[in-house]
Amino acid sequence: MNKMEAQKNFTLNSREIGNGIDILQENVIDKHLKLLPGLRKGEGIFALTEEEIEALHLEDHEKSKRIADFITLSIE
Repeated sequence: MNKMEAQKNFTLNSREIGNGIDILQENVIDKHLKLLPGLRKGEGIFALTEEEIEALHLEDHEKSKRIADFITLSIE
């Protein structure tokens, strides 16, 4: 840590720090379609459905890179 501290070239203030990607909205809803009409209602955002994954035609080594299964109880 001391070595990193000695070589840093910038710092972040508390307003610039977030907790990464929050999957608060997991799929496209009507509100999104007004702003981005090229999307389809129900399409995944960050989290993909099995159908969306299949449509990517991934190689076996790419399929093994999935981070985690996503379980939801959301109600629109």
